[in-house]
Amino acid sequence: MPAAARIVEELAPDNEAIAIVEVAEDADLEYLPHRTNVTVIATVGTGNGDGESVLAQLVEAQPLPCGRGYCWFAGEAGQSRAVRKYLRGQHHWDAEQFDILGYWRRDSEAWDNRYAPVASDLFAVYEKALADGKSDKLA
Repeated sequence: MPAAARIVEELAPDNEAIAIVEVAEDADLEYLPHRTNVTVIATVGTGNGDGESVLAQLVEAQPLPCGRGYCWFAGEAGQSRAVRKYLRGQHHWDAEQFDILGYWRRDSEAWDNRYAPVASDLFAVYEKALADGKSDKLA
């Protein structure tokens, strides 16, 4: 919520935005500044380690505005991956149109166990992409 609040706070008055958020309780929504140019779509009691996240479903259900868009998304890593796949696959957005971050991973111990055997191989692919001139974001 701190990052979303800052984005809302710094949004130019002539730009419109949609904030889709998961909060533990209604009172958490008071953290977001109230702006007439920002529509807030909130779900209470989902995600945040309290339950299954529904952020990707909410993003996919939201009609995208006309024109070139931008998405900043942060949440559980699986939800982040789903939103990135949706924007790239369904809407053909390129990497400059979004910053999507997986802040945490549900069942992270199982993920760590799956990742450990291939970590060095994946890092080598990343380093090669950088050496080939790709940006950090694209790599």
